[in-house]
Amino acid sequence: MSDETNPSLDAVAAKRSMALPRQASPWLNEEIAQRMHSRLQWMTKPPKRWAHWSPTWGGLRSHEALKDLLAKAPGSTSLQTLIAQPHATAEPRSWLKAAWQTISGADPIWQDGDAPLDMVWANMALHLQAQPMALLQQWLAMLRVNGMVMFSALGPDTLRELRHVYAQMGWPQPTHLFTDMHDWGDMLVQCGFAEPVMDMETLTITYS
Repeated sequence: MSDETNPSLDAVAAKRSMALPRQASPWLNEEIAQRMHSRLQWMTKPPKRWAHWSPTWGGLRSHEALKDLLAKAPGSTSLQTLIAQPHATAEPRSWLKAAWQTISGADPIWQDGDAPLDMVWANMALHLQAQPMALLQQWLAMLRVNGMVMFSALGPDTLRELRHVYAQMGWPQPTHLFTDMHDWGDMLVQCGFAEPVMDMETLTITYS
């Protein structure tokens, strides 16, 4: 992949899905965010200034847990938590502002031009971007030198059983194509990130 639009992704539908008004985050996003928390032990120095990218989508409950985890980490004095939204403005859309204040309180919104961050936390957002390279570059611009981004995304093995059924029935694919983690690593390097560490985990979901 490159910075060209992902041809299998309906960018309008993806953007609309992420922007739906909600008082709680999707359960799968919350589950994956909790698993991301365990990766924080890889950090040699906890971030003092960090932002959560689209927290209503990424996980409001996990955001509160993440704040507690980082506040208790050694060297986490003067911890500052921010919220980052695509093209954030001083007055976010009213439904988002109301939903966030209802659950989490009025954390400050990160603005273009603010002081650089130690970490951008982005859960389950990148695979829904038609131009992922552009978003990676935006995250990089938010970070100080030696800052880091922690993100999660669905991979190409996602819903493989469902894809098999659709193929047998002669139906179109049920979702757009998901990017391999090695390709994410290549894109990170192309954007200017150094030493990307990629990790894969399989979640098995059963239902009647």
